[in-house]
Amino acid sequence: MQPVNIMHFVSSVFLMAAGVMAVVSSRILRREEEVCTESVTATLLEAQRFRSRSGYHYYYVLRYTWNSKTYEREYSAEETLGNAGDEAVIHINPENPEQIRSVKASSRSRYCLAAGVAMIAGGVIWLIVSIIKTLMLI
Repeated sequence: MQPVNIMHFVSSVFLMAAGVMAVVSSRILRREEEVCTESVTATLLEAQRFRSRSGYHYYYVLRYTWNSKTYEREYSAEETLGNAGDEAVIHINPENPEQIRSVKASSRSRYCLAAGVAMIAGGVIWLIVSIIKTLMLI
C-alpha cells in the first residue's frame, strides 16, 4: 500500500487550519458587531494611510462623546473613514465606550466565515481526492 502523498496531506491540513482561523476571526468580528451597538459621530483628529501587501491600511485618532464624556482613541482599519478634520459614524459598546468598530467593518465577519468554510471544505476535498488517488494506484 502506497502512503498518501505527504505534500497533498500537509497542504490540505494547512488549508483546513487557515479555514479554522478564518472562522474564528469571523466569530470575533461578529462579537464586536453584537456589543458595539450604539452609533456616534467621531471627529478624525489624525488620519494616515500606509501601503501594505494587501493594499492600503489606515490609522486614525478619533474623538467622540458618549454620555457627556469625551474619548480619544487610536483606531486602525483596512477601510478609509476620511481625512483629518472629517467626521465619521462609528459604533461603540455602550457598556465599554472605548470599544469601537467602524460602520464599514460590519460585513467583514460574513466574508471571513464564507472564506473559512470554503477553505475547510477545500482542504477536506483535497485530502479525500488524494486518498482516493492513492488507493487507485494500489
